[in-house]
Amino acid sequence: MAQQQGEECGLDVDYFAVTVPEDSILTALTLDAYEADPGNLAFLGIAEGDIFPFSFEDDPDVSALLGGIVYGEESVGIDVLPMIGTLEGAQGFIDPLVSGDYTVWLNQVGPPHSNPQLSG
Repeated sequence: MAQQQGEECGLDVDYFAVTVPEDSILTALTLDAYEADPGNLAFLGIAEGDIFPFSFEDDPDVSALLGGIVYGEESVGIDVLPMIGTLEGAQGFIDPLVSGDYTVWLNQVGPPHSNPQLSG
């Protein structure tokens, strides 16, 4: 279920939970489409558990994340999962993601807000 916050601050912040079923793995996460002004980038962070470890209002604690990535139009059509696990300061992971609960943070700053479409 997506939870959107931050519209009053001019931010487009979304959190949602994903469960990789038991005896399954997530082998890829591909950005299918991205709509925003040229050069307007976005961020995707992944954390373990079904509740995100901090709010966008807090100082983001990258060490609470498994990983993350800054992305934009140049990332369309690319499997970004391997890059997410290499975010400096994050816990890191080597794909695939194993079964379990994860939360995802999508963040876009600046008008117009982005419209990413992911598949995994």
